[in-house]
Amino acid sequence: VPLSVAYQGAGRLREALEAARQAVTKSERMSFSLAQEGHVLGLLGEAAAARRLAAELEERLGRGLADAGELALLWAGQRDAAQTLD
Repeated sequence: VPLSVAYQGAGRLREALEAARQAVTKSERMSFSLAQEGHVLGLLGEAAAARRLAAELEERLGRGLADAGELALLWAGQRDAAQTLD
């Protein structure tokens, strides 16, 4: 995930997405990795894919396996202030 964040900071969003996807795979779908992938998808305008990850994180949140901050990170990528702050 740190590599994805670094690419994102440099404005290299496609590379950030690839790094986030690799982190999801290597971490066996850890919630923070999913949140970062969803965040970058949102920045790229791929809202439907980001919403699918949001649904997965919301389900995990309900079971105590994710944290609200992770979901907020994902929604921040979509520039959705209401969802981010919810």
